[in-house]
Amino acid sequence: MRRISAALIFGLMVAGVHANSAIPAQEHYTEGRYSEAISVGEAEGSSTGFMVAARAAFADAELRETPCLECLSHAEELARMAISADPENADAYLLFVAALGRRARLIGFFASQREGVASQTDEAISKALMLEPGSAFALAVRGAWHFEVVSQAGRFLGSTLYGARAEDGQRYFAEAIAQEPENLVIRYQYALSLEAYGFDAERAEVEMALEAATLGRPRDAYEGAINARATKLLGLLRDGMEEAFRDLMSRYRGDP
Repeated sequence: MRRISAALIFGLMVAGVHANSAIPAQEHYTEGRYSEAISVGEAEGSSTGFMVAARAAFADAELRETPCLECLSHAEELARMAISADPENADAYLLFVAALGRRARLIGFFASQREGVASQTDEAISKALMLEPGSAFALAVRGAWHFEVVSQAGRFLGSTLYGARAEDGQRYFAEAIAQEPENLVIRYQYALSLEAYGFDAERAEVEMALEAATLGRPRDAYEGAINARATKLLGLLRDGMEEAFRDLMSRYRGDP
């Protein structure tokens, strides 16, 4: 098992959560106009508007070449506003998890521990699953949470202190994939989680997940970027360029 120093790795798939309401901010997000989506979503003032704005801020941060702590803090704030406007908005909790988890990567493990990131995200995921038990994204986020905690703390402490198990991570991802087998973002995140946890033991599964991600049909600009990343990673892996593959995986995860 290879430990990583960042806090939580389940941010990527959450930006793929799609709002049910057709609002102007959503169109901006779909086309990759993230600054416009943030402005319009905030001005909308509803839970859905704040949620789309949070997704846009997160996606913008995620796809940058260099880390943007300010972007992630803004996404976290917007997600909190979405929750405040509608405490029953399951997707808003997942966006909060994405933003907080990604920010925790940048501030480091010990700072995130002092903030209680693991417990905050655990509670938010549980709330999302309570509101929407069959949500593929919520199931995938829970699966990634298990992988990350075990990667950080080890099998014994991860299980004893947090109730996290790699086997449960795989189970939750399997349930998420069964719910949405063609969802390329979930497949991609599964590959990231497995590679961080134990690439040598899970190489074949990582390759299968990446291949599935390359075959998915992007629904928006963000998913198009994730599809391209999966294609690049799969090419490196199949060409035997393992060091370059691992380095790129680490960069895409946002490892410091």
